[in-house]
Amino acid sequence: GDVCDNDDDNDTVVDTADNCPLIANTDQSDNDNDGQGDVCDNDDDNDTVVDTADNCPLTANTDQADQDNDGIGDACDTGDLDSDTIADVSDNCIMVANVDQRDTDGDGIGNVCDQDLNQDCSTDLGDLAELRLVFLTSDPDGDFNGDGTVDLSDLSVMRESFLTAPGPSGLANICQ
Repeated sequence: GDVCDNDDDNDTVVDTADNCPLIANTDQSDNDNDGQGDVCDNDDDNDTVVDTADNCPLTANTDQADQDNDGIGDACDTGDLDSDTIADVSDNCIMVANVDQRDTDGDGIGNVCDQDLNQDCSTDLGDLAELRLVFLTSDPDGDFNGDGTVDLSDLSVMRESFLTAPGPSGLANICQ
């Protein structure tokens, strides 16, 4: 380009209207609407994380959360957060892998993330009391991990979710 050239990058958009006058970009895309074309913008979502290090370069997510560690940030990971091959919209436990989708109490929340045995939408002392009653049996609702026996491993699962709501589930369920 020179002073006589009104389109330095030869992209058919004159420099005065070009959001990236030195790099060709005929589509003039500007994801974050900051006036700088995406091809020249090193942070296309303005989340302060440069695109080359951003796990969601077109969706703002300063925390870079990636629940399933697949390299795609949770803010733009629309498919399968727990990587269990079940799409989140059809998954009865979207944060914990459970390919079998086992839901023995039929409440729409998979056993692996449903320690709410009394169906009050909170894992609490009432649920611990119910687990105690079925401890060392084959009760399917208390067998959170699906190994056939309600034991210390199931108690450990309950402990991790104590004082929280069951799920989350991508399906309609009793706690919605």
